[in-house]
Amino acid sequence: MVQSMVELFAQHPATIDLKITSAAIAEMSDAFAMFAPYRDRPKVTIFGSARTLPDDPLYVQARQVAEVLADAGWMVITGAGPGIMHAAMEGAGREDSIGVSIKLPFEQGANPIIAGDSKYVSMKYFFTRKLMLIVPIVFLDTPGDPYWETVHDFVGRQLVQRGLVSEADTGLYLVTEDCQQAADEITRFYANYDSLRYVGDLLVIRVRYEPNDEQVAMLNERFGHLCKRGVISRSAPLDPERKDADRLDLYRITFAFAKHGYGELRAMIDTLNSFIPADEVEPPVEAPIARTT
Repeated sequence: MVQSMVELFAQHPATIDLKITSAAIAEMSDAFAMFAPYRDRPKVTIFGSARTLPDDPLYVQARQVAEVLADAGWMVITGAGPGIMHAAMEGAGREDSIGVSIKLPFEQGANPIIAGDSKYVSMKYFFTRKLMLIVPIVFLDTPGDPYWETVHDFVGRQLVQRGLVSEADTGLYLVTEDCQQAADEITRFYANYDSLRYVGDLLVIRVRYEPNDEQVAMLNERFGHLCKRGVISRSAPLDPERKDADRLDLYRITFAFAKHGYGELRAMIDTLNSFIPADEVEPPVEAPIARTT
C-alpha cells in the first residue's frame, strides 16, 4: 500500500485525483473499523427498492426473511434507507442490523431503526460501498408474482441457449418465493464449508469435517476437470496460512483451480456441505472469510 501511494505521488496527480484517493481510503477505513467488532458474526446483505411500501407483499417478505436469519444468529446488512431496506431492519431488529448507506442529494440519510447506531456508516462513493455489501445468491419472489422467476427463464432461454453463459452458472443463485427456503439456502452454505483463500495458484477450501478417501474420490470424479493440473486432495495448512494463523483448526482440500466454471465450484461446495456426520444435526455457523495470498 505504501509503495502504491509513493508511485501515485510520483505521477504528480491532479488535486482532484488525490481528493478522490484520500476520500476512498478514509471511507474504507471507517467501514472496516465499523465491521471489525462483528468479524466473528455471519452476515447477509438484503437488497431491494427504497420505494417499496409497508403494505407491499415484498416488504413483508423482506421483513420475514430477515427475522428468520437474525433468529439463526446472522446480522443483516442493508443500505439503511427506506423500503426493502427498512423492512429488513425491522425484521432483524436494531441489534442485529448493519447499515451502509450512500450519500445522495434526494435521500434523507439512515432510516430510524439504524440512525445514530455505531453499526452504521455513510459513504460517498458507490464503488467503496460495493466492497462492503456481499453479493446476492437468493432472489426472493412473492407468491403469485414471479418477477425473478421470469428473469431466470430469460437467462435460460436467451443467455444459456446462445452460449453467453453456461447452464451451470444458474446454480450460483436460487429463485424462491419461500422465506424459510431462502434463509435455509444461506445458512446451509456454511454447514461444512467455512472459507477459502488462494496460496499462489492453489485454491484452499477450509471445511469443518475432514473428507474421507471415498469422498475425495467423489470430488475428483465430479469436479476434477476444474483443476488446471493435478487433482483435488486433502492438505494440512499451507505455510502462508500458518504465518497468518489463518483458520488453522480447520480441515482443507486444495487444488489448482482453472478459474473458470464458478457455477461448478459452487456445486462442489454444495457437495462438501453434504459431507456431514450423521450425528451432527446443526453444525455451528461462523463468519465466512475469503483471502488471497
